[in-house]
Amino acid sequence: MSALPACGLGLLTIIGGVVGFVKKGSTASLVFGVVCGLLLFGGGLLVSKRKNVAGHALASTTSGALAFAMGKRYLITGKMMPSGMIAILSFLTLVHHFKKTLESKLTTTSAGTTISSLRWWQGFFLSSIFSVVYLLTPVYNISAVVLLCMQYPTRRYAIAYAAPFLLSVIIPSTEMCFLAKYMTSMLDYFGYEEILEISNEETLKRVNSGQNYILAMQPHGVVSFCSLCSWVNTEPEFRRIKTGVASVLLKFPILKHVMGIYGLTPASGSNVKKILNRKDGIDGSIVLYIGGIAELFKSSRKEERLYLKKRKGFIKIALREGSDVIPVYLFGNTSVLTVLKTSFLAALSRKPQMSLTYFWGKWMLPIPRDEKLLYVRGRPLNLPHIPEPTNEDVDKWHAKYCDEVKRIFDSYKEKVPAYKHKTLYFD
Repeated sequence: MSALPACGLGLLTIIGGVVGFVKKGSTASLVFGVVCGLLLFGGGLLVSKRKNVAGHALASTTSGALAFAMGKRYLITGKMMPSGMIAILSFLTLVHHFKKTLESKLTTTSAGTTISSLRWWQGFFLSSIFSVVYLLTPVYNISAVVLLCMQYPTRRYAIAYAAPFLLSVIIPSTEMCFLAKYMTSMLDYFGYEEILEISNEETLKRVNSGQNYILAMQPHGVVSFCSLCSWVNTEPEFRRIKTGVASVLLKFPILKHVMGIYGLTPASGSNVKKILNRKDGIDGSIVLYIGGIAELFKSSRKEERLYLKKRKGFIKIALREGSDVIPVYLFGNTSVLTVLKTSFLAALSRKPQMSLTYFWGKWMLPIPRDEKLLYVRGRPLNLPHIPEPTNEDVDKWHAKYCDEVKRIFDSYKEKVPAYKHKTLYFD
């Protein structure tokens, strides 16, 4: 079936060339029609013999040339028949066979997986949206405000330029769980895998019986692609778990809509307590990034450093509220993008709790590398309910959390090529 568009267009092209020669004596029309027709038939023949890459490539190249030639003739003559019709059919054939070329051609990612080129490019563009938007949004927002204030170069231009900014200010962000099914190519792009020491079924059983959880995730990374892939890959019920973030991200125009698709909520202590006090199943749990933005400037492709020694508040809240903590390690979060690190940029980023720095991946651009991501969910710590925990209580369970994080890291780092040489440090 995939060879039919090329063969059908080839037949029409040959017929068109013959008709042009008979009616107008055009030898050029005959030669062009027959040559293009035979090339299209050749592409179809190769596809029928399962030489898919060569066949679809030949068909798409020929139909592209035909679409260009017939489109140019249509613009000159203004006649739909035959040039306009052939141009449209050639374009549709080009789209079909180009798509099939990408599907047939295999690409080996840096993660070591082999996928179709189409899936690779889909994952490439989808993941790049998040990182590019994250980097450019602050610049765009500032420029939009400046142009609006100055009404430069004209008032109409300034309003048009700032329209996305203004709409984002007005429209509240909302989670869009339905988008997950359209984002699965990201899983292939990163060679995403996950290991669940406590299964989804067991977790759901526990939360439905009244047990709430803090899913404590580390490391942070610029954009948490590992967590995003987990959101895409997981069961619909788990997408209802909110992710705690700095309040500024919930209000920041553009970013609040792009990052907000997978459900964000303030990471303030009062809001975390409010969520953990819910007794309505999975909605009573929350995802927290323990190291926060400070952790972003510590790890690199050479070493793994977690900002953890002073981060004990989540343990104290869990003990008070009778919730449990599940350690989650996001292998690859610190390797798919590299951060420009200086003490000034780190201090500047900590104030608004946003990464105000340049970062890069493939080709020194803000595009994530197609390296392996591994999501590991450990076992719950089994924290007791202590309404008024002492410092000793908090230190004891914080130490246990640190031990579990190190155990997970050392147990699974060999599964991720970029992490085999790494040692984990706590700052």
